[in-house]
Amino acid sequence: MGSGKSTVGSALATRIGLPFEDLDERIERAAACSVAQIFEVEGEVGFRAREAAELSTVLEEGPCVLATGGGAPIALGAMARLRAWGRVVFLDVPIETLRERVLGSQRPLWTGGAAALYRARRPTYRAAHLVVDGDAPVARVVTRIIEGLEA
Repeated sequence: MGSGKSTVGSALATRIGLPFEDLDERIERAAACSVAQIFEVEGEVGFRAREAAELSTVLEEGPCVLATGGGAPIALGAMARLRAWGRVVFLDVPIETLRERVLGSQRPLWTGGAAALYRARRPTYRAAHLVVDGDAPVARVVTRIIEGLEA
């Protein structure tokens, strides 16, 4: 959370001419409420079930640039499914920068334990096809992704 997945993903999609999909936004549209509200009513288990179902739907659709939520690749088998579906990019951002970016936002999993969550998820994220320094201006990050994918 706060790595810039949605912002960078949208800019990347525009640059390479593919549609952009944000998994959290799709979940919110389908549920007709926010991710925070889903967590409040259904808990993390309910949200993760919605996330897994929506991810399966996206992976069956045509090519796109997909921004997943931070927990989506962590689900059992999800990273392997994503890697088989397309090129996976991890936006590597220091936790201090992430904290600054999400300060004051409504992120259900940020409060309490964010550093531990970051450390626990990082090895899975690093299994991406491409790891890019995401602590830079959006245009520079997009260029690095394109260069990395073309290499």
